[in-house]
Amino acid sequence: MNKKSMLIILIISMAIALRLIPFIFLREPLSTDVWPLIHEGNLLINNVKIWNNTALGGYNNRIPGVLLFSQIVSISTGISPYYIFSLFSFLIIPETMLLFYILVEKLGGNGIISIAFSFFIGSFLIFTSSLLKEVYAYPIFFLILFLSYFSNKIKDLIPIIISIPSLILTHPLPTVLIIGITLLIPIIKRGVNYVSHINYDYKNDKYLIITGIFTLMSYLIYYYTYGINAIKGYYLNSFNFTFFIYLFFITFTYVIFSPKNRNLNKFTYMLTILLGIILLLLSSFQNISLFYDKEYYWQIIILGIPLVFLVPSGFKLEFSKTKNHLIPSSLFILTITSILYTIFSNPILQIVTIRLTNYLIFWGGITIGLISGFNKKIKKFTALISLISLLTGGLTITILSTNLIYQLHWFLSSNWRYSFGFVNSAITAYKLNGLNLTMYGDIKVSYFFSNLANINVNQPLLGNLNGLLLLYKGNYYLGYYLQDGIINLKSLPLSYNNLVLSSPYLSVFYYG
Repeated sequence: MNKKSMLIILIISMAIALRLIPFIFLREPLSTDVWPLIHEGNLLINNVKIWNNTALGGYNNRIPGVLLFSQIVSISTGISPYYIFSLFSFLIIPETMLLFYILVEKLGGNGIISIAFSFFIGSFLIFTSSLLKEVYAYPIFFLILFLSYFSNKIKDLIPIIISIPSLILTHPLPTVLIIGITLLIPIIKRGVNYVSHINYDYKNDKYLIITGIFTLMSYLIYYYTYGINAIKGYYLNSFNFTFFIYLFFITFTYVIFSPKNRNLNKFTYMLTILLGIILLLLSSFQNISLFYDKEYYWQIIILGIPLVFLVPSGFKLEFSKTKNHLIPSSLFILTITSILYTIFSNPILQIVTIRLTNYLIFWGGITIGLISGFNKKIKKFTALISLISLLTGGLTITILSTNLIYQLHWFLSSNWRYSFGFVNSAITAYKLNGLNLTMYGDIKVSYFFSNLANINVNQPLLGNLNGLLLLYKGNYYLGYYLQDGIINLKSLPLSYNNLVLSSPYLSVFYYG
């Protein structure tokens, strides 16, 4: 075994070990989203059918890839879904890292530096410490991306066609990105060729286009016939005219600032970026919904012009070879387009912004790997960046895996995870509500019950309750969490004469 192989094994082993730290410290997963999967996984191994929306909520079971995986593993091995969803990311992350490594190496970059950077960023470490739907989708995403980008024969499409349904059944976001990347790369090629006269090999384009179109058609057929409840309609219905205007402006900017036109000095680059930021801040005051009010379509210009100035210098080092920039460029364009669109034009989608940042982390890993692969002078610098990523990521997840941080900080206590005790108490309260009384609680309670019951968040502040009020331990010393702030419990109509259920984690009050 050579030195390079040993280094890869070491990095992957460290990635696995760090993701096991939360369970070692807490004896439970460090995730808010994994508990519904554990609950539904338990129902599946008790003979509930995957299409039973009444029992399973009609959300996760409509994109059932990871649930079906847990069911197969649990039935065949006897391992509880609790441990599968808490620990089995250690099987998925190495697959993703290896595919990521191979992709960067194939592009001519340094795969070791890439995986050492992307897979140890603190937020990504936390997100991938449990077996969430999107974590399960990552290796399928990179497999399809790799195969489609390097296909050169018709038979190469066979594993792609087989893999696409698995991705669609697992998560919509990487599915949408595969569609975007495979269709955007041929457009970027022709745009850069036209502006900068760089020659590309266009033979692979037909395989990319076939992959993109097949994924798009399969995606639409599946979600409009069966899976639309899984994304509650908002994801499909949110790709309107404004989104594509954003995409056009950012892609246009990228092409205009392609290599042949990079004769601007650093001062000019900084000035254009500063101008872009100023215009973007000004445009953020435009609160007009462009999709619903056609009279104001002209204001797309106000929103679009700033984007032209934000992109220029980000890709300066990606053009060392004519082909290596296409995957990171298209990934960056799509991700930034989506983030800016959700921030300024479709706030209902802001919940997915944190997911989009994961793909920016992938983009950063690919780019830093390519830079270090093609520019030996800064290889040591990029290696240092990756080492810092590893150290800070390890420190972050270790700190978050101690209970002390949750006792001291409201945001972490309320948002990063639900404790095992909270989950058991909340499910008990739900099961005991045989009269189907209205349930009240803050945002954390509401999010936990999102697939089971509707929680009235604001009514406790207004009084006149008629049902069950759920307060968890953190409410008493951190406050009652609303979307726009934290409210002191003194503002709520609490009476301990109404207390009907109490545990160290949850109190339930009855108001009749």
